Amino acid sequence: MIIKVNDVSFKYDSDVILENISFEIQDKEIISIIGPNGAGKTTLLKCLYKSLKPKTGSIYLFNKNLNLYKQKEIAKKIGLVPQNSEHNYFFTVEEAVIMGRYPHHKKFSKETKEDFEIAKRNMELTDIYKLKDKYITELSGGEFQRLIIARALTQTPTILLFDEPTLHLDLKHQFELLELLKRLVDENNITILMVLHDINLAVRFSDKILILSNKKIIAYGEPEKILNVEIIRNVFGVEVEINKSKTGILNIFPIKAV
Repeated sequence: MIIKVNDVSFKYDSDVILENISFEIQDKEIISIIGPNGAGKTTLLKCLYKSLKPKTGSIYLFNKNLNLYKQKEIAKKIGLVPQNSEHNYFFTVEEAVIMGRYPHHKKFSKETKEDFEIAKRNMELTDIYKLKDKYITELSGGEFQRLIIARALTQTPTILLFDEPTLHLDLKHQFELLELLKRLVDENNITILMVLHDINLAVRFSDKILILSNKKIIAYGEPEKILNVEIIRNVFGVEVEINKSKTGILNIFPIKAV
């Protein structure tokens, strides 16, 4: 177990966003968080990164209470890829990626040869090393998303958190990105927790799915064990058909809103 969330609740003023949330994450898993808009998916990610503090409950990272970590310590263990990263700074790709080494530096220290080697390795892994001298303002949406992942990996984290990693990407680039994330888990011992809107992509690329709705966890587990017509109707308000493809992949077909 690398993350344990124990009875966590969060609210903005009097507006309750999360209520009594509890679950655990093991190493080398891909977990997708799905649910309707406003269910608290992004808020949950921010609580796990300690950029928001729960009103009640506790979160443990490697069996240590998250509140006992300094933010710089968390950044060494968790990489966060937000939904909308700034795209308009005048940095080269290499300069942007090497910023991921910040948690490992003392104040005013400079990048080392090792830092550049780590950044290069992650640019190669995400297939952007050939773009290292381009300015980030010149990148396509897919290229920029891979840059943000390379920068997060350059932190050398054990866990990666993604908020809508496929947002604004076409179908080809969505698959390429999610296949890259799966490879990171298999080859780099990374654990991934990501927010996704597309249920079929979540099913295809996740070991487990966590369904959030009405401030609470509705279900958590392997896709085939927790997803059914009734739960999708109740959570998303959509009538669906569910079947398996010839390759054994679960497919969910929306029919109508209910």
